[in-house]
Amino acid sequence: MARQNARDSPPQFQRHSACPALLRSLQYLDALARTGSLSSAAEELGVTVSAVSHQLKDLSDFLGERLYIKSGRGVLLTAKGKELAHSTAQSFRALDAGLLEAIGSPRSTLRVAVCSCFGPHWLSPRLPQFRSANPEIDLDLRLYANDPDPLDGVADAVISALPLRAGYNSVDLFDEQLVPVICPSASHNIAKNGLQLITTETEPCKIGDDWLSFDRETGAGFAARRIGDWVVCSHYILAIELARAGLGAALIPDFHAERSLRDGTLVKLHPATIPAGRTYSLYYKTTRANETAIAAFVRWFRTEVRKSRIATRIAS
Repeated sequence: MARQNARDSPPQFQRHSACPALLRSLQYLDALARTGSLSSAAEELGVTVSAVSHQLKDLSDFLGERLYIKSGRGVLLTAKGKELAHSTAQSFRALDAGLLEAIGSPRSTLRVAVCSCFGPHWLSPRLPQFRSANPEIDLDLRLYANDPDPLDGVADAVISALPLRAGYNSVDLFDEQLVPVICPSASHNIAKNGLQLITTETEPCKIGDDWLSFDRETGAGFAARRIGDWVVCSHYILAIELARAGLGAALIPDFHAERSLRDGTLVKLHPATIPAGRTYSLYYKTTRANETAIAAFVRWFRTEVRKSRIATRIAS
C-alpha cells in the first residue's frame, strides 16, 4: 500500500488539547492574529510562509472551521478565528505567568530608550495597551534629547532614527513627515502682523532650511513672506510650545502635532507635509531576540506599526 502524504490526511492531533502539534498550530494562529499577514507571521516565527499556511490548514481541518480568508495582499480572521486567537493569547499569557511563578523568576524589567520627540507623542499614548497585555513586565523608560544610539548600551530596546547597527534587529515604523502649524490667533492676524517662522535648523549656514525645503516642495512661499528674524530652537518639543504660545509657525512631525491639532490649540498653516529625512525604527540585539520581555515588546510594536500604517492609509 502506498504511503499516504501526511498533508493529504486529517491532522493527527491527539485528543489531549495540549499536545505539541496543536500548541504549535495555536502559536502560528496567535502570530497571524497579531501581525495581520502570513509573511509577517512567518518572519516573526522564523519559518517559511508555506509552513505557516500548512499549520493553519491543519488546525482548520481539525476544528472543522475556516479561521481566516485572504483579503488583497493580507488576510482577515473569521469570527471563529478571532474568537480562538483571543482565547489563545489569553492562555499564552497565563502560561507565561504560571511558568514565571513556578520557577520563582523575578518580574522582567524592560529598558526602553526614546528621543524626546517620539517618546511623549507616539509611544506614551500607546503604552497602556502594552502594560495591560503584559502586566508581568516592568517598564524603565529613558528619554533622550537626541536619538539614542543602541551601541551605547543605554537600554534593552531603542527607538531611534539612527542607521541600523551590526548585531541588531530592527522594526521600521515610519518616515517622519513635517507639517506647518500655527496657533489660531496668530493665523488670523497674519495679514496684519505678518508671518513669523520658527526653525529647528540651528547651524548658522542652515538656519531656515526646513522652511525653504517646504517652499520648494509646495510652492507656498512662506520664507519669502517672513517678517523679522528667524525664531531658532534646537528641538521639536520646544518649537511646538513656541507655536502654541503664538510666537510664529513651526514645522514639526505630524505625529507630534496630532494632539494639538485635534484639541484646536494649533491649526495647519498649509495642508501639505514634507519628508524630514528620518525613519524611526525599533532596535534590539539579535542575540537577545528570544528574551521574554524583548520578544513581547517586539510583537506588540509590530502590531502598533501595522495599526499606524492602516490609519495613515485611511486618513489619506
